[in-house]
Amino acid sequence: MNKIVKLLETLGSGEIVPEDQLNELTEQELAIVSSRNLDGLKQLVDAPSKIVCAIAPAEDDEPGEEPSEEPKKEEEIKIA
Repeated sequence: MNKIVKLLETLGSGEIVPEDQLNELTEQELAIVSSRNLDGLKQLVDAPSKIVCAIAPAEDDEPGEEPSEEPKKEEEIKIA
């Protein structure tokens, strides 16, 4: 896993960042993280510039067809 992602996870969890984890980073990486430089962070974690989300119907659904509900049977309660 990317060392920057690990650092951000540690920071986000509220834990104290171990010194050895900080020693793994370059001065430039530390400067980007500490200054909260969003563009720099995107480059460090190699984040995509655009993310697209699409929702498609399930393959077995046919358009215009309503799901049919079977009537529920009431259970009889018998007292002996």
